[in-house]
Amino acid sequence: MMPSLYEETKSEIKKIIDTEVESICLTTDMWTSRVNDWYMAVTGHFIDKNMVLQSFLLECCALDGGSHTGTVLAQELRRIVQEWNIEEKILIVISDNGSNIKYAIEKCLGWRHFSCYAHTLNLAVQKALNNEDISNIICKIKAIVSYFKKSTIGWDKLKKYQQQAGKDVKRPLQDVSTRWNSTYYMLERFIEIKEEINSSLSNLNPGLSLLTPHEWVVIEKLLLVLRPCEQVTKEMSGQKYVTGSAVIPITTALKSSLVELILNDAEPLPDEVEKVRTDLFGELVSRFSSLENNRIYTVCMFLDPRYKLYFENEATADNTKKNVIGLVTNLIREAEATTGRDNQIDQPTNEGNYERGDIWKHYHKKMQNIRPAGTAYSRAIVEVQRYLDDKVVNINESPLAWWALNKNSYPHLAKLARLKQNALATSVPCERLFSVAGNILSERRTRLGVRKVQQMLFIKENKKII
Repeated sequence: MMPSLYEETKSEIKKIIDTEVESICLTTDMWTSRVNDWYMAVTGHFIDKNMVLQSFLLECCALDGGSHTGTVLAQELRRIVQEWNIEEKILIVISDNGSNIKYAIEKCLGWRHFSCYAHTLNLAVQKALNNEDISNIICKIKAIVSYFKKSTIGWDKLKKYQQQAGKDVKRPLQDVSTRWNSTYYMLERFIEIKEEINSSLSNLNPGLSLLTPHEWVVIEKLLLVLRPCEQVTKEMSGQKYVTGSAVIPITTALKSSLVELILNDAEPLPDEVEKVRTDLFGELVSRFSSLENNRIYTVCMFLDPRYKLYFENEATADNTKKNVIGLVTNLIREAEATTGRDNQIDQPTNEGNYERGDIWKHYHKKMQNIRPAGTAYSRAIVEVQRYLDDKVVNINESPLAWWALNKNSYPHLAKLARLKQNALATSVPCERLFSVAGNILSERRTRLGVRKVQQMLFIKENKKII
């Protein structure tokens, strides 16, 4: 039954791609299974005719055990997009910062590429946290968390103190080296139950070093620095709403929050935390310095009614506006060429029983070759300016829902939004897919064949949109 359902699902997805997809954003990532099989996943994201962002899995293919060079990955990516006939529809491809996948996408295939925003932010935070003072404190906390996870006596004591304090019982969380967010959650939970942790360790005397009062202050202030990064990561990791348009404004907001932290805080930050704040700000400036040079994301931002011209650089705002006017002009000309309006005037209409006869043949012959210069360009300017003059919508509103309501008022801009707003900011959809794959290829089902795993993932991810 599974091969049959797989082929049926694949056929339905191909119909959707042929009829609905005009522009597609791809995300890709790699994963190693429990049995050391390498997989590469490719997901596609487009906006349908109802202005709803849709996602599907193109393929999760097994890679040979050899070297996964950029050339090898490029061959697999080319094979997948050619099989689905979407090579001419690719808007942008999102991946992590791995040199091999970047080389494959940018050099071998020549596609537009963007490094996963969440991954880049993760690298920036890890770099900022990599100083001796902060690392020592985090290591002490990890040792304490590890103790409570391994010791039944320790956990029972900690649980008892939480119950006596009238709190909900919460376990300490351990961080994962590949995800800085887990470090944030570990520190946040540690602060929530700090009194109970201190009481438990004091009574148990397990030989662990307790945090000093200054170290507790450092952790509390460090959370203030990391909290905006955690919020940004969560917001940018969505795939059911547009994220590409928020890349530039949310980076601006994140940098501003780090500056306001020292302006609004009554007490100065401890030296260790101030160093993290300064280093993190520098990493953000360095790693995201070229965002406003990326035309895909500047156009995405312009076409989001929540942001429009919310650029730090006025020259970038002006250039983006000119770029959008040019894109809209092209859309108008394409529409006119399709309907024949570019090379002929409208035929005369009869009103009532009055009819203009052959005496107007000369008029029609003369006027059909007269086309006002710049008509498409002028109409583009008017439509773009009316859009800019319209009110900016609330930050919590859906830009695609707004376009669905206003597509008749701004027909060409709405079409452009459908072509551009599907650009995602992260490759998180592939990471979520691998979480599903980990549940399928579990410890008790490690003998599942590669082909079966591929089919099960494909069916599970794609059945929900057909």
